[in-house]
Formats: sequence, C-alpha cells, structure tokens
Amino acid sequence: MIELIHNPLGLEHPYEQGPEERVPRQPLAGESFTVGIVTRPPGAVKRVTVHTRLNDQPGAVIDAVKKGEWHPELEIGAGAEYLERLVRVEQDVWRAALTAPSVGDTLTYWIESGDQVTPAYTIRGCGWQTGFQSQPDQLQPGVMHLRPTGITGAGRAPQQVEWLTDGKRAHR
Repeated sequence: MIELIHNPLGLEHPYEQGPEERVPRQPLAGESFTVGIVTRPPGAVKRVTVHTRLNDQPGAVIDAVKKGEWHPELEIGAGAEYLERLVRVEQDVWRAALTAPSVGDTLTYWIESGDQVTPAYTIRGCGWQTGFQSQPDQLQPGVMHLRPTGITGAGRAPQQVEWLTDGKRAHR
C-alpha cells in the first residue's frame, strides 16, 4: 500500500520540522512557503502534484520535486541525546513551492499521486497591520483598544501598535 503524507503543522516542535510539514508552518501574506510531502515505500511513487484553489477559483497545479537521498537534519554532537533521536525511516521526500495569499484571501491546496489524494488544506492570508485607537466614543465590543492613560514607568504611550490579522480576526 502506498502512503501519501502531508501534515502542515507536524508536531509543532519549536526547533525541528519533519519532512512532511509546511515550511514555514504559518506563512505571511505574499511569502513563499514549501509544502513537504512524504511517500512510502521509497521508489513506489513516480509523480506527486499539488493542486491549488485561490478564493474558490481554480489555481495552478504544481509538480512536486523529489529530494534525492533525504536524511533528517540532526544536531551536531554524538552524545546520548543524539543517539536516542536517530530515526531511520524508509521514505521519499518531495517539495513543492507555493506563495501565501494576500491578507483576507484563502489558498486551498491538496496533493495527489496516482489514486492517492490528501485532504484539502486551507491557508488564510495573514499580515501585520498597524494602528492606534484612543477615542472612547469609537469603542467596539470584542475589539482591543489602547489609550494613553494610566501609563506607568517612563510615562510614555505606545507610538505604534501592530497585530497579525487575516482580515477577520487578530492572531497576535
């Protein structure tokens, strides 16, 4: 049986990413990212394609590129931690390059190889927005407001505030 594996967020390890993950996991609007794909057993798959849709409109079909002789990137050193982490998995690793959509737009992609198809994965374009609102008469429920009152310390108000948003909700 052939396995076609893509796990966009992987294990969400802060320092390591698996070959089947998206890099970066959460790309910003307009940023290129790589779709990592794993197929097993090695040599069984000859072609992998990534199909896209932008805002419900058909998009490009991209041929993934097979990486020759993939090996995990391991930390330098030969201590016990290194030996415990050494994992040998027989698989082929593929890569496809995409670009994250503009803020508020959605990019949906799925991967095909022969009769194998992954679920569809959707990325909503996120970007950093700036602004500062300090007028009490403009308060809206569910919206964060900053006012230059009650400042402690050096007595300074923020000069600029940024938040990461997809056009519908703030993420950071």
